[in-house]
This record gives sequence, C-alpha cells and structure tokens, in this order.
Amino acid sequence: MRVPIGFVVEGGCEHTSFECIVRKGIAATHGELPAVNAWGNGGLRKRLEEHLVSVVKVRSPVVVIVALDMKDALKEGSYADCEALRLDVQARADRWLESVKHNEKLQPLPKRIVVVIQAPVFEAWLTADPDGLIVMTGEPAAAHSFQNVDVEIASHKAWLEQHLPNGYSKSPVHVTRVVKSLHPSRMAQRSRSFRKFWKEVVAAYGAWEIATGSPFLVQDA
Repeated sequence: MRVPIGFVVEGGCEHTSFECIVRKGIAATHGELPAVNAWGNGGLRKRLEEHLVSVVKVRSPVVVIVALDMKDALKEGSYADCEALRLDVQARADRWLESVKHNEKLQPLPKRIVVVIQAPVFEAWLTADPDGLIVMTGEPAAAHSFQNVDVEIASHKAWLEQHLPNGYSKSPVHVTRVVKSLHPSRMAQRSRSFRKFWKEVVAAYGAWEIATGSPFLVQDA
C-alpha cells in the first residue's frame, strides 16, 4: 500500500524525529514513512532531484515534503529572503515532478511535492511546546509565553541549552528524546513555520485517504 507521506530532510535529527512527530498527531494504519537524509542544507539543494527519486522509490508516498533550514541557506547569500529560498526549491521540485511523469519506474508519482522552510532552524520547533518540555524536564524553567518562537527567541539552540536540564545536543538520539515529549497540535500554536509544516502533513493524509480509501484521525494533545 502507498504511504501518505515521504520526507526529504537536511539532517539526522529531522530524519529520526519527523515520523515520531507525525505519529504523535495522526492515527492511521500504514507502515514506516520514508525519509531521505540529504546530509546538509547544501547537499539537499545541490542534489534535490536525486533525493526525490530516492524517496519516491520507497513505498510511493502520495505527498513528499521537502524540509530545510532557512538560516544556513540565507547565510550563503544566494537568496534575498525565506520566500525566495522556498520558491526556488519549490520550482525545482515541480519541474522534476513534471519531467518524470512518463517514467514507469517511478509510478505512481506523488500527487504533489511541498517545500517547507524551517524558520529559522529546526530547533525552533523544539522550543514550540513549553507544556511538553515541562513534562519532559520536570522543571518550570522550560515554560515560556512566546506566541511565535520563530522570531521571539533569538537563538533556539542557546535557549534549549539553557532550559533543558542536561543541555542540548544536536544528536538524533537526544532530539528524538525531546520530540517524544512534544505534541504537534501545541507546537503549531507557537511556531508559524511548524504550523505550515503540520498543515501540509494533515493535507497529505487527506490526499492519501482519497487515493487509497484508508482513514486517518488527527489527534489533539
């Protein structure tokens, strides 16, 4: 059976945690969600088309989400802003999807490919559920009242380092442990970029339900 969604991501933390995030917020009967680790922001952009081939070959996801950090890409000076980055990567994904529409080896193709920018970085999403962080840490110090952590926290890695009892380590094992305490419905309330991501995840499941007849349920925290 086709899976609802596949991911192309820029690093190991996203690679190991995205499925956990999705399964916390959506109940559905399907197997593992495929994810391709591009091993870096530059690697994702340089070899986007190759990564799309790889993820589409694994269980034919109905929708593919490409996710990458804004900060590193803008630091290079190749893009004026977040929207310019998104539009460039999205245009390439759309061109690729059109170019392979007659490639029998890749059928069935995704209904769509969606580019989501982690703004400014993936770690912003980890700060977006203070209730979950308090439960995880047992410490009220993890609480905050930010309404949009994307812009209200100056350095998300520094914030996590200061507010998690054992600090913050950008390792897949550590990040997955954090993610297990978070819930996407709460994260979406405090991160604009995560809200975009979550909207696309739910829409992907809707497209999967239409394509396969398989039901799903969005779960609140």
